[in-house]
Amino acid sequence: SLDAPTGVISGTPPEPATTFFNLRVSDSSTPQQTATYGLLCSILPTVYFQFYSPDSGDGANGKSYRWPFLVLAGQPPYTVSMVSGALPPGLSVSQDWSPNGYFIGGTPTALGVYAFTLAAIDSSSPPDTVTYDTSIRINEPLLITTTSLPEGWTGDPYNAALTASGGVPPYTWDMYTYSGLPAGLTFDHTTGQIAGTPTGAFSGNLDVSVQDR
Repeated sequence: SLDAPTGVISGTPPEPATTFFNLRVSDSSTPQQTATYGLLCSILPTVYFQFYSPDSGDGANGKSYRWPFLVLAGQPPYTVSMVSGALPPGLSVSQDWSPNGYFIGGTPTALGVYAFTLAAIDSSSPPDTVTYDTSIRINEPLLITTTSLPEGWTGDPYNAALTASGGVPPYTWDMYTYSGLPAGLTFDHTTGQIAGTPTGAFSGNLDVSVQDR
């Protein structure tokens, strides 16, 4: 709204908008003098962060890391900075290939959970600022520690467990093999357990993979 005595335009706009309007001002002289002027008023959308896969803030020590995000709305270009906390050693915030694109990347060199706050400032006048609180956890690299499986005999119960270390349990296992498991055996994707009673001879390789939480 416009306060006529002071010429102050104030309020809280509910949504972005661009409006052109004419203002007229009159003085108190006799005869009265007036002046008219056209103004353009732009209300920009509020700046905000958009992270890709917001739950993917975990990384592995010594492994390449990249967490992309966007700064949207407001008036580009933007200035992105750390305002509190700290990134894991070895990581930094960088501009991506697009004007709105940024990423946290590098190769972490220390374990731990690192909480921090990012701020983005746009180029409007006055500038709009937004902050984003998040954290990154750096874990030990995920490794399969099973290097071989015990032998079994046809008709005898068989039980073997695949093991892994690092990452964030619980793990999910997968197995890739052209010939499949020996007849009579099953594979548990949650525990990595191979169990059952084999009904025939088998000798071959089993390709497995593991994924953490």
